[in-house]
Amino acid sequence: MRHNEAGVTLVELIITVVILGLAVAGIVGALGTALTASAINRQQTDAEAVIRSYAESVQRATYVTCATSYPPSGVVVPVGIAASTTVAYAAPSTAPVFGPSCPGGTALQRVTITATSTDGRTVRAMSIVKRSPS
Repeated sequence: MRHNEAGVTLVELIITVVILGLAVAGIVGALGTALTASAINRQQTDAEAVIRSYAESVQRATYVTCATSYPPSGVVVPVGIAASTTVAYAAPSTAPVFGPSCPGGTALQRVTITATSTDGRTVRAMSIVKRSPS
């Protein structure tokens, strides 16, 4: 008497489970990578928008002799982004050299705006040169 055994062996079942496990692990890993890339892209976009808005605000601001910073006017900084400015000065000449000390009068000002994500993965910066209107 012969019996037809139409079933799966334990080895076949283990191989199937391993293959499915690897496939699911790959899909989960790809989703995690996609989420991280999306978050970084959002941070970069937010940082770019902040420095552009801040730059427009600095350009509209009245020139202040020996200013230490120009406060943002109407700039909304989203959660997760920190913005800061630094000002360097140079006496007007054919080849100005910027430094930390203000020579007074009608010095040129290089205002550097930096937007950084709070996790430190994104840093964007832009510099603007202001001059006295006189």
